[in-house]
Amino acid sequence: MTDIAADLKADQSTTDFLPSEPATQRRKRAKTGKRSDPSYTQVGCYIPKDLNSRVKVRLVEDSRDFSDLVAELLNEWLAD
Repeated sequence: MTDIAADLKADQSTTDFLPSEPATQRRKRAKTGKRSDPSYTQVGCYIPKDLNSRVKVRLVEDSRDFSDLVAELLNEWLAD
């Protein structure tokens, strides 16, 4: 038996000891976020990296959500 064949055989024998089921299972809970809310839709845009960084810092400081900020600004813009 060649070295490669011996290595393959050794690799196959170690798979016999692997668990047949995943060790971790996802917790099942009710979907409550905006992603699962049918009244919301996901959108995307490109903004400069520096602006994005400053916005993230400000949102954390103000304990605000990016989606809520964008919705507020778009509503103000539409009201003009």
